[in-house]
Amino acid sequence: MDTKKITESESVTIEMVNKSPTKALIMLSAGAMAPDKFNEGQQRFQCLAEIDGQQKLWRPNKTTLRNLQAKYGTESENWVGKKISLSIGSVEGKITVIGTV
Repeated sequence: MDTKKITESESVTIEMVNKSPTKALIMLSAGAMAPDKFNEGQQRFQCLAEIDGQQKLWRPNKTTLRNLQAKYGTESENWVGKKISLSIGSVEGKITVIGTV
């Protein structure tokens, strides 16, 4: 049994973006609010996305959400099928994945 899938993250990660040959993500769903696994009691937007042929959960940060809103509007249904360029940057002193359109 190949156990690689067991140890891979279900989400888009900094490591995944660093290793990505395309640094591109395609939105596959309009997303929904889900519990924030790092901040108990809080909700965070998440959606299904594809990066280099792999389907992953994506939890874009507020910087990325603002970039999407500026280009495609505030309705996440309008983001489905859109290609987003990913990079690694610093937001409020924290290294994170940033999406631009």
